[in-house]
Amino acid sequence: MSKITNWEREFKKRMAAFEGRVNTGGDGVSLSIKLRVIGGCFHREHSPYAYKLIDDYLDEKYGSQPRLFFQEHESGPEILVHLALVTASIQLSAAVVDLVSTIIKAYLEGAKKGDRRDTSLELIVRNYSGKGKVKEEKVVRVDLESQFSKGELEGSLQKAVDDFVPKIKNRKNKSK
Repeated sequence: MSKITNWEREFKKRMAAFEGRVNTGGDGVSLSIKLRVIGGCFHREHSPYAYKLIDDYLDEKYGSQPRLFFQEHESGPEILVHLALVTASIQLSAAVVDLVSTIIKAYLEGAKKGDRRDTSLELIVRNYSGKGKVKEEKVVRVDLESQFSKGELEGSLQKAVDDFVPKIKNRKNKSK
């Protein structure tokens, strides 16, 4: 049996605090969508142009999405989101896809405008099991030369989210 790390413990606390702030209604799943740099830093201090674009977007759109929380980390931003279970699947909202797309575009645009950028960006979807273990799925890797479409991003993100559905159903069935 592997030992739970401090990071996993902190992640579990962060997710639990988020779930306590939103009314989950018992259906669906709370996930972390992380945009993490591979080495280096993607923080406000080193990426002022990118964070200006992100802040402008959040100021304009954030209030309309109560089941979403944006958190800044030195390794890159994290979006905590609660996704409702709709029939047999969990659907990403347009607001979540738009925010992720905005962050990636801001990262790439910031590099062109002088933000410190010497690394790639990984898009990761993660959650933790009832036993406190983190499940993490890498969705896509973005390099400075990357070209991506919002449709491809949405499809890749939805596929990663869909991978969590059987685990959620199994957890709910075991708790009954």
